[in-house]
Amino acid sequence: MRAPTILAFALCLPLRLLIAAEGDAPKPDKPPAPAESPARDMSAPRTELNEALSNFTAAFNKGDAKMVTACFTSDADWIDDQGAIMRGRVVIQRALEDSIAAHKGRTLTLRLDSVRTLGPDVVVGNATSTFTGPDKSTETAAFIAVYVKQDGKWLISVLTETSEVEEEE
Repeated sequence: MRAPTILAFALCLPLRLLIAAEGDAPKPDKPPAPAESPARDMSAPRTELNEALSNFTAAFNKGDAKMVTACFTSDADWIDDQGAIMRGRVVIQRALEDSIAAHKGRTLTLRLDSVRTLGPDVVVGNATSTFTGPDKSTETAAFIAVYVKQDGKWLISVLTETSEVEEEE
C-alpha cells in the first residue's frame, strides 16, 4: 500500500521546510565570485580603426573606388540603407563607383562613435558618416561595421548603413 508512504512524505515536507526556514538546515556554500576580467585597452583598436576610416574617407573623396574597396575583406557584405545586400569586393566596387558618382562635389567625413571588441581580431564599430555639399548642406547617417584584422590591417567584413539621421547639436 502506497498511500501511507505518500501521506507521511506529505506531512514531513512542511516540517522540513519549517526547519530550513528557521536556519537549522545547512546552507549551501556561496558560489565563488566571478573572476574579474582584465580591463581591455580599447585605445589600440580605436586608433587603428580611426586610421582605417581615414584611409576610406581619403580614397572616397578622391573618387578612387578601387582604393575604397581595398578597405573591405574579399568576402565582405555591405547592406545599404534600403536593405540591398552587396557581397564581395567586385560587387562592392561597382556600388562604390555609383556612390562616388552620386556624391560628386560632396565631401565625406566619418566619425567613429564606439568600438566593441569581440575577439583578438574582430571588433564592431558604430560610426557616423556625413556628406557635406558645396553649399554646406549635410546628409548624415549612422552605420555599424564588423572589422576583422587581416595581415595587420583592419578590414570591413560587414557594413550595415541606416537611413539619414539628424545630427545632435
